[in-house]
Amino acid sequence: MARLALLFVGTAGTVFAAAGCEPVAESKIGERFRDCAECPEMVVVPAGSFLMGSPASEKERDENEGPVHRVGIAAPFAMGVYEVTFAQWDACEEDGGCRGHSWNEVAVGRGEGRPVVSVSWDDAQAYVRWLSAKTGKRYRLPSESEWEYAARAGTRTSRPWGDSESGQCRYANGLDAAAKRGFRTWEAATVASCDDGRALTAPVGRYEANAWGLHDVLGNVWEWTRDCWNGSYAGAPRDGSAWNSGDCSRHVLRGGSWGSVPGLLRSAKRHGSISGDRSHDTGFRVARTLTAAEASLDELPGQPFTVAVAPPSAEVRILDITAPYRAGMRLPAGNYRVEASAEGHETATETVPHGSSPTSHRLALRKLAAGRFRDCARCPEMVVVPAGSFLMGWRESEDGQDWPASALPMRRYYFPGPVHPVSIAAPFAVGVCEVTFSEWDACEEDGGCRGYSPNDRGWGRGRRPVINVNWADAQAYVQWLSEKTGKPYRLPSESEWEYAARAGARTLPPWGDNESERCRHANGQDSPKDVTPCDDGHAGTAPVGSYQANVWGLHDVLGNVWEWTEDCWHDSYAGAPGDGSAWKSGDCARRVARGGAYDGRLSGSFRESSFHGPAGSMCANTGRCRSAGFRVARTLTQ
Repeated sequence: MARLALLFVGTAGTVFAAAGCEPVAESKIGERFRDCAECPEMVVVPAGSFLMGSPASEKERDENEGPVHRVGIAAPFAMGVYEVTFAQWDACEEDGGCRGHSWNEVAVGRGEGRPVVSVSWDDAQAYVRWLSAKTGKRYRLPSESEWEYAARAGTRTSRPWGDSESGQCRYANGLDAAAKRGFRTWEAATVASCDDGRALTAPVGRYEANAWGLHDVLGNVWEWTRDCWNGSYAGAPRDGSAWNSGDCSRHVLRGGSWGSVPGLLRSAKRHGSISGDRSHDTGFRVARTLTAAEASLDELPGQPFTVAVAPPSAEVRILDITAPYRAGMRLPAGNYRVEASAEGHETATETVPHGSSPTSHRLALRKLAAGRFRDCARCPEMVVVPAGSFLMGWRESEDGQDWPASALPMRRYYFPGPVHPVSIAAPFAVGVCEVTFSEWDACEEDGGCRGYSPNDRGWGRGRRPVINVNWADAQAYVQWLSEKTGKPYRLPSESEWEYAARAGARTLPPWGDNESERCRHANGQDSPKDVTPCDDGHAGTAPVGSYQANVWGLHDVLGNVWEWTEDCWHDSYAGAPGDGSAWKSGDCARRVARGGAYDGRLSGSFRESSFHGPAGSMCANTGRCRSAGFRVARTLTQ
């Protein structure tokens, strides 16, 4: 079993060297070349970075595909457009290389450009040694991270064409109706419903290429990489190099084969195999290190793109691409969402148009207001909340409707009592906004957050609040944030949450009885008109900070997403702590969420519970749903 890689490449041209071993004069990113007539055709892959591995939510995922971690590829390199064919192997063998052995094609076929099979890791190493000697170039097997980077070609989905298995017969040669028809042993196997007419290997290039011009990265034959086998990515290199320690009697195979069920044909799938194993479904493709002259190339077709930021220390990200930002990088024409952040400053996001001439855009960040801070560039912006006291719980005046006796149990569930005094003895900090996808991604890229990549439902990432996170996911984030900053981050207690949300007001919502004002303050249900007589233009989540803040500077305390708190669930406040601490006894299989979401009516006392594990009332099964997010709190130190 193997897995795939991620890249960010431009439109591929096709440039071939003349017959013989003449060097290619110039290799542009995405262009193709061949160092000799019988050499594999290569494509230049750009430098960049990507998230390697699969999130816990990916279907058919194995534990050895994590933790998800960011890998940086510092320099362009070349990768075989296709898997090495029998004809290319035969050229090595005829030239006295490749161990002088002719491999059995076991009836899968060797003509028509079919990939070589029954080659071990040691055999593949012999081939790249011969190719290097023949051409004077540094050919090698790709590292596992280079392989996945190139295979993904800038995608974050489970396959280069998306998450669905339905595109298999266009892009990959795996088990499908043709294989089931040709082999009785597979009659009970789970196969793709399509039919590509091939039960065994196919000639290379018969299926559509990925976005960077590589064919057959999934299916056809498993592909050897340089890396020794390790059962997880804990401690894996993050610079694109091969992992040369671990179980080096086995090496990593990636990509799946003609005999793989759809669940194995994923970019993150990986398998460790004995280095001397020669299997009829195993082959390889080659990589090549580029010389300094070849590697000093434009990264992408297009014009230079530069963002000048103030302060100069600000971190710049382009949210529409996976490659890291670098001043002067070339990008195709289009509109790019640029995000910049720096400690002590507000995060800024702007859409920058880029055309047929160089772009230079200036982005100045505003300093945080007094009482606000950010502990790192991609940490949440925090505001200091003063010590004080308030009355916690629901008041009939906050609802404005009569509850019939039959509805009282529901009222007590959502609007609990009794009203009781709570004193907050010391100031604390709370997130100005809900945690965003960008902030969550920083955790995931750094190896935290349990390697989980939440689905955004197509609403967008960046500055939108992270969704589909359960209570345990939120705990993983604050643990990572605490370790990163050395500060005591946590979820707010339920009483801290309500204290900060009320911001000194005796009643909520802050817009009072005038429901037409709700669209200025909160993202909630605004259709049909008998619910709220206004229209804010957002049917799903909105970017954080889009609505007016409360008097203490907190945005979206009502609406947008439900927010997890630290507390265990109770049906009432009888016996609740009065000092602002979290209630850590009770039904701790469920946790309290506050504030409502984009799809509900809103009230300051409105609360919900959910299991953070197997099932729940708000987010069934996993505790993850499209309306659940969180904001963080931080204990202030002297």
